[in-house]
Amino acid sequence: MRPVTKQVPINMRVAADRVRLIDIAAAMEGVNRTAFITDAATARAEALILNGPDEAARIEKAQAFEDALDSYSLR
Repeated sequence: MRPVTKQVPINMRVAADRVRLIDIAAAMEGVNRTAFITDAATARAEALILNGPDEAARIEKAQAFEDALDSYSLR
């Protein structure tokens, strides 16, 4: 269990179609939007820090491919 730490706000502007995609994926995971985005950003940051930019780039390309498949099937 993670220690309780002070939370700080992060404000973002996101295109409506991306919010819809995030909300669908978050619902599929059974979490809210904030948890989904935080988990995804944390995983990306950890990959970059622990494995270097090459691994992070591979993860990003795989995610882009999955996103493309998801957007195709949602239409």
